[in-house]
Amino acid sequence: MVMANTGTSAAVVDIGGVPLGGNFPIRVQSMTDTPAHDVKATLAQCIRAFEAGADYMRIGIPDKAAVHALGQLKKGLKQSGFHQPLIADVHFSATLSLQAARIADKVRINPGNYTPRASGTICSGQQDRLKAQEIIRSRLKPLTGVCREYGTAIRIGTNAASLPQHVIASYGRGAEAMVEVTMEFLQALTDLGFYRIVVSLKASDPLTTIRAYRLMAERMKKEKLQFPMHTGVTEAGEGISGRVKSALGIILLLQDGIGATFRASLTDPPEAEIAFAKALRSNYRFARTPQSEASGMTYTGNNKDGLIARIVAECAPLLLGGKLSDFDLHTPGISDPRFPVAVAESLMQACGLKSTATEFVVCPGCARCNFNIREVIGELRKRLPEMPGRKIAVMGCAVNGPGEIAEANYGLLGTPAGSLNLYRGKRMVVSGLEPAEALEAMEEMIKRDLRKASTPRE
Repeated sequence: MVMANTGTSAAVVDIGGVPLGGNFPIRVQSMTDTPAHDVKATLAQCIRAFEAGADYMRIGIPDKAAVHALGQLKKGLKQSGFHQPLIADVHFSATLSLQAARIADKVRINPGNYTPRASGTICSGQQDRLKAQEIIRSRLKPLTGVCREYGTAIRIGTNAASLPQHVIASYGRGAEAMVEVTMEFLQALTDLGFYRIVVSLKASDPLTTIRAYRLMAERMKKEKLQFPMHTGVTEAGEGISGRVKSALGIILLLQDGIGATFRASLTDPPEAEIAFAKALRSNYRFARTPQSEASGMTYTGNNKDGLIARIVAECAPLLLGGKLSDFDLHTPGISDPRFPVAVAESLMQACGLKSTATEFVVCPGCARCNFNIREVIGELRKRLPEMPGRKIAVMGCAVNGPGEIAEANYGLLGTPAGSLNLYRGKRMVVSGLEPAEALEAMEEMIKRDLRKASTPRE
């Protein structure tokens, strides 16, 4: 059986299908955001990430042509002297999973949309749950056969925004539901005699993410199942707020001994994700003596990623544990006076203690995203006023997009054609907009809503 890093120092961990023994390093991952069929661009991006320190890379596989490109990519990397594992990210299609498993070192499947036809028919109740488990096993059996033949690992990649309907009906959309669906797939794989497994339970909310992983670690311990966990906060976004949210979810779990691998899912190029991930890995062990009163805290150094990582590592446990009510940061090595203020405010907001800015949920972009998501989110931040307590979701595709947008006040969802659909809550307001049109439409809609909310009632 593959063993997990859930607090023990001696473990066997499956990294991209390669079992490792003893005291292992924590590995970092990123994901390409180039078009799936552009082998040249994807190859260059992978090389930049590997040179930056990535231990492995994940590639979005939206269609059959992307599987062919994956084979060319792997060959090109080996010819360039790079032998790090590749992970195929597959959604909606069991057939694509089978094809990708013959090439990739690991296949990530999303329980919420790996069996889409089952989701629409299964509701709740014991009979429905048994039916769901039967469907899951039947869908997974061919995949486990191919993975055994080719030595490929499987990651059960649960995401809070794309849970199966039969689980939502019984458990809602929180951490408990994430654990239940992960256990369903884990049980199905082990029933089939397959153990080369990695599990992940990600949400865009760091606190939900932390709770899900802690519950999963307890559940696996109770069930006497030990598998490596890949951690991270999905769709954390960009800039300081994205880094703080990502750091909060990853660091507190690493401090618990949870996480053999992780990804800092930022709306940045993969090499920037890796730079930040390395800062998290280097700084998560720091701790600060508990304090009960607000005080000034000074952090020296001029590396922003490293400072964010250390501040979160030291201050987040105190904030969440009620040992620190507020704090005043000083970072003399950073010339921008806004930096320490933004870090402190972002951490308080991520911890659920104080809301001072709009919350953005932004996917990092991948091969399924057909518009420039970095430009769109940058423009939104310029155009819109801060709206504490309100959430905007900007999502690249239909994998997790509908679920995240349903939980937000406003949303933009990318389409395969590269256009954007505009949402107010769960309701789509207009579809098929070009990015520039979508930005204008969202700006106008939000400012109109704000004016209406501020107009006194007679």
